[in-house]
Amino acid sequence: MQTLKDNAGLFEEAFANAIVASEASRGVTISKPVVKQSTTFATVVVEPPPTPMPTNAPTSIPIGTSSPSGPAPPPAEEEEGDDTAMIIGIVIGCICGVALVGVLFFLYKRKKGE
Repeated sequence: MQTLKDNAGLFEEAFANAIVASEASRGVTISKPVVKQSTTFATVVVEPPPTPMPTNAPTSIPIGTSSPSGPAPPPAEEEEGDDTAMIIGIVIGCICGVALVGVLFFLYKRKKGE
């Protein structure tokens, strides 16, 4: 069984030819690239930057001054819409619930009667 390591030269040649053919199919002419297979692997560990130390600076704004972004916008008003759809949904749900309980009770009594 041959491995990629044994056929490194053939792999590099085939890979370079495939790149040239791929670019040619897009209408781009390039020179044949130099492909070198590497057998070494590198592990890169990225450490997050250190968190800054907290300072003892005051965090509140003194009384009588405004924040840099200006006053807070007024809260959004809730729409006082028509609750008709909600009421209809509740009524239909209650009717279906009572009907379901009635059907289950009827089926239970009928089975007991057999």
